[in-house]
Amino acid sequence: MRYGIGRWVAGSVGMGVEALWSSPVRTSLSMVGVVIGVASLVAMLSFGDGITAMLDQDRDPYVDGLLVTVTPRTLERVDHIPLPLAEPIRLELEHLRSIQERLGSRATAALSRQTGARFSPEQNGEERAVYLTSATPEWPEARGWVLVSGRFLTWDDLSERAQVAALSARALPLWGFDSPDAAVGETVTVAGQALEVVGVVDDNLLLSGGFVFVPFTLEPLSALDDVLPILLIRANDPDQVPAITRDLERWFAGVFPEVPVTIQRSDRGLENSLQQVRAITLGLAAIFGIAIVVGGIGIMNVMLSSVLERTREIGIRRAVGAHRRDILLQFLSESVMVSAVGSLLGLALGLAIAAGGTAIIRHVTDATVTASISLGTLAIVAGIAVLVGIGSGIYPARRAGNLSPVEAMRHE
Repeated sequence: MRYGIGRWVAGSVGMGVEALWSSPVRTSLSMVGVVIGVASLVAMLSFGDGITAMLDQDRDPYVDGLLVTVTPRTLERVDHIPLPLAEPIRLELEHLRSIQERLGSRATAALSRQTGARFSPEQNGEERAVYLTSATPEWPEARGWVLVSGRFLTWDDLSERAQVAALSARALPLWGFDSPDAAVGETVTVAGQALEVVGVVDDNLLLSGGFVFVPFTLEPLSALDDVLPILLIRANDPDQVPAITRDLERWFAGVFPEVPVTIQRSDRGLENSLQQVRAITLGLAAIFGIAIVVGGIGIMNVMLSSVLERTREIGIRRAVGAHRRDILLQFLSESVMVSAVGSLLGLALGLAIAAGGTAIIRHVTDATVTASISLGTLAIVAGIAVLVGIGSGIYPARRAGNLSPVEAMRHE
């Protein structure tokens, strides 16, 4: 070959671009389908990326992937009929100590029982309600709550069955406390128990209702008599959660071999949501991909027309020494160029549509979703540009390259 491969490719591509530029209207019309298809695809993928990013960023302590909850089952199925268990698991403090010893420093374990309880504040006598929760001292750490004022329950409180309580920040207005510090040291009455407030905790979440925490061993609390304790495990590292879950399964299988429990990881709900978003996004993207195929057919039709119109030119080039591969590369480069430019325009249009759509969603719903584009989306667009260009141009290019020079020169 007289010239290097680089000059040969550059020359063929240059001729292809020159031919496309000479017919701007036809070139523009040929890429409309690709522009629309790629724009629809990019907009959908951007929506999906944005929703995925929103779900991933708006994690809270309940779905951050660190919490494992063990709930005793109260029903069993006999002949496919749910029946009450005769003796469901009732976890005690010795079970908690055994589990914490097994987990070691990998996680923090806590026990709690919770129910709704009515009470009437002395200020106005109006009946109100709170979540009454008997818990062990590690409960705030296990749940990811923070101490606002005073202290939480201690093991001394549990051993002494002390009549003390910690309130959640949202419970303060129920008793007329205007600040956490004002509540500490005061007395509140819940479920017939007069309790000294020793501290205030905050969940930092959008939960409704107030919480009153009392020692796990406090008696009598008739409201909690029939409530089975729940085990909370908070891992220090999300990578340890699968191993911790397996350890819990083995512990319960060894201590309570015949009684079932439900072990639930907090990351399952989020992961399921993300998988649903991905599935819907990919499904709709596949549908929009049909428009890209139609656009590729449009490019093929235009290229076939171009081969027909330039048959004489092809014959002259072959007569003066152009090889079959030169003609093949010229028309193939034209097809890829049309597809690439259409893909870039579609990318810009799709991002604009996604940005406008997410702005409307934020305005209407106050959701924090924003248009987002990932490297995967860019790779898909680049792949479309190449594959559609080659797929649409290979047949016209082969047809042009197979023309006989003599017959092509005689073509009118």
